[in-house]
Amino acid sequence: MSISSIDNQFAQFVAFAQKEIDAGKKTAIARLDVDATLGGHTIKRADGDHVGALKRSNLNRASNDQTRRLFTNVVCDLFGGASKVPKDVFKALDVHNLDTGKPLTARRIAAVAKAVEANLSKAFAASLPDTLEVPVGNGTVTFEKRHYEKLVAAIPAKECPKTTEEVVNLLAARIEHGRTIARDVLEGRGAFHSSDTRNVADVTLALYAAALRHGEKIHNGAFSVQDPEGLLAKWLDTCPDVYVRASSHLKAYQDLTVDGHLNRLRGIDVEPGRNGLLSGMRTVHFGTIPDLDHLEDAGGNGPCR
Repeated sequence: MSISSIDNQFAQFVAFAQKEIDAGKKTAIARLDVDATLGGHTIKRADGDHVGALKRSNLNRASNDQTRRLFTNVVCDLFGGASKVPKDVFKALDVHNLDTGKPLTARRIAAVAKAVEANLSKAFAASLPDTLEVPVGNGTVTFEKRHYEKLVAAIPAKECPKTTEEVVNLLAARIEHGRTIARDVLEGRGAFHSSDTRNVADVTLALYAAALRHGEKIHNGAFSVQDPEGLLAKWLDTCPDVYVRASSHLKAYQDLTVDGHLNRLRGIDVEPGRNGLLSGMRTVHFGTIPDLDHLEDAGGNGPCR
């Protein structure tokens, strides 16, 4: 699932464009010299020293048009023809038809590459099986496609798993990492682990897997965790990106006093991608559901659930 594995010509265009961008060059690209580097031709900047005098000439524009058409044809071939090019890729090409369009620049090539990568990841995600058996601990957990499809689709193509087995391995590794952190946190060793968004996401994935393993369907992504001393909640509260976020589901608990302070619900936003959340979720939204009987007896300082 990388560009180079799809089409070598396209990969060469992208690599060339990245060098141009790194060098801070913004000029149009022209196809000037015959060479074996790119389908029998090499691509160079139109304002190179040896063609500086041609910068505004018809020859220069014709050379750029020729390069743009070559690049457009390469992109069309990626998808099996012009009619199959996705709308976002065609828009990035900025061509009115297959023969006309704005000058081809390194940044335009990069924009097209980004759109192509997104479509490759989406196509792979759509081709995944309806369920995956992921090893967790001494057993397995069955994940449905709705759990992992959007996660995979959000991964850039260059980072995206290439096979179903690699998706399983990715989920298994993240779940095991999250299980280790969650176990340490609940046993009072939370200080051993940073509460950054990547670790928070893996812990959430591990808890998600535990709920599925116990037969929960988790249609809306919500589940509860036994946290008698509030250690998990306190660890999440140390995340640098945590913020107060009200809930429409736990209104009865938000104005109670827990651990000496108002029981405000919080949120931690997680970027989609390889380390993202399941089911297209973008936020870990959490709060304490206290044991109301003990809470009242302790004058607002009772144990948390």
